[in-house]
Amino acid sequence: MNNPLYNAVSHAQLQAYSITRNAIRSALERLADKYPKLSRRYTNDPTPLRVQDLGCGPGSTAITFGENVLGQIRRELKFGKQLPVRWNFVDLPSNDWSSLLQMVSESDAFSSSEANVYSYAHGADFYGSCSPPESVHLSASMIALHWLSGTEVPGASLAGLDRVHPNEPGVPAETRAAFANKAHADLSQFLQKRKQELVPGGEGIYVMVGGNGPNDWRDKDGASLFTHALRKTINKGLIPASVLEDAQINYYLRTEEEIRRTASEVEGLDILDIKSYTIHTGVNVPDQDAAQVCADLAWSVHVNSLRDSTGCSEAELDAIYEELVSVCKRYGFFLSTFTRRPKATFAMLAVRKHD
Repeated sequence: MNNPLYNAVSHAQLQAYSITRNAIRSALERLADKYPKLSRRYTNDPTPLRVQDLGCGPGSTAITFGENVLGQIRRELKFGKQLPVRWNFVDLPSNDWSSLLQMVSESDAFSSSEANVYSYAHGADFYGSCSPPESVHLSASMIALHWLSGTEVPGASLAGLDRVHPNEPGVPAETRAAFANKAHADLSQFLQKRKQELVPGGEGIYVMVGGNGPNDWRDKDGASLFTHALRKTINKGLIPASVLEDAQINYYLRTEEEIRRTASEVEGLDILDIKSYTIHTGVNVPDQDAAQVCADLAWSVHVNSLRDSTGCSEAELDAIYEELVSVCKRYGFFLSTFTRRPKATFAMLAVRKHD
């Protein structure tokens, strides 16, 4: 991820977070009923509400999500203004922690003298353990779980195909099936670890790209945005054809049915809700800026995958980026105004650990 660029433009997808509002409110209500010390004033023995954000990233969206959750805690829970909150940010050790912690320090909800929030940064892979057993009340992951745990997929590879991720039309059925099996195993492992970390009655709310709905900005044959941009760059002679054959973006977009099947196999967790939500990316961005912002958002998230899988030079990556911006502009402009926003679909899974 290009962390500075992501922090600058990630607001273009914040609409996706609204899918979690009712789930978070309901989770807080149930937790307050289950754990009375979370809903009554215990001046001598306060019990912190322990929240975990898995895949928090470099800061911008994590802080916005955190401020929304903390606002609900303060509004919805009895004596919520006095409730101490322990907030654990989790991401890979390579995350831009300096940027994240700077934003934490600048957020009144997290760091004012009245906030009563204790923030921690933890460098770890969320496919492993991230907290002690039975220590988390509310576990969350926002737009991260579609990324797979590694680039090696048993029995499959995108090498030699002119597609960059396995959900695209034209990927052989056996290749897609192998990625689906990998995604199933990854989500199962993730949920097993969260089950261990959640307190009895604790809840998890997880949002990922996928679900049942459209993802726009495709080429005529259904190829994705990056496959399209790479084709254009190759056709101009700016990069070799081998770049598209080598390129791989290491995620899998699960359907609601695939998510339900995996979650239902994890003993000790109840599925509370699974639903999809489609947004128009960049709907909150002015027309004259939307194409550039949408292109920058896509680039900031995917550039490292392209660099690692293709070995492209910085000059070649710059050429791909310029074509990506061009593709985005051609998609959105109508009568000289950017009027069409690309659709993206997200899936939410809400679970509760058995008492």
